[in-house]
Amino acid sequence: MKRSLVLFVFCIVFFAACGSSSSYSPPPPPSQPTSPPKWAGITLNGEEEPLLEGTIWIESGSTDTFWNTYEFRFGGRLIHKRFVSGYGHLPDIYRTWTHTWNREGNTVRMIGENGESFWEGRYYPQTQRIMLTSEDSEGHTYDHTWEPK
Repeated sequence: MKRSLVLFVFCIVFFAACGSSSSYSPPPPPSQPTSPPKWAGITLNGEEEPLLEGTIWIESGSTDTFWNTYEFRFGGRLIHKRFVSGYGHLPDIYRTWTHTWNREGNTVRMIGENGESFWEGRYYPQTQRIMLTSEDSEGHTYDHTWEPK
């Protein structure tokens, strides 16, 4: 009995000593830089002479199962709606964002997603198209063509 008690105490002391002297700690999770969006806090004011205000545009390449529409509203509000069909076995996805926009002449500018993206392009009255290039806060660029809906 004494021998088991001594062995028991030895094990407790040994494990306590190993646990307290251990200097291992798990590595911290990788940290993401938390810089504000590149165009945060910038608000655009629409247009002085109504041309686009009150119109709805659809992005070229949209289909019956995936589409983006953009509605130019008074005071620089741009309503962006996206629909993605779930093809029957998955739920449909329908999202709406509010962006800000302005037009000077035929140049159109937009700031989206709370300053995450900047869009700039040109309205072509003869072809009824708006052709844009967008850039996100990480520097990726994308080309877009919008047609009246």
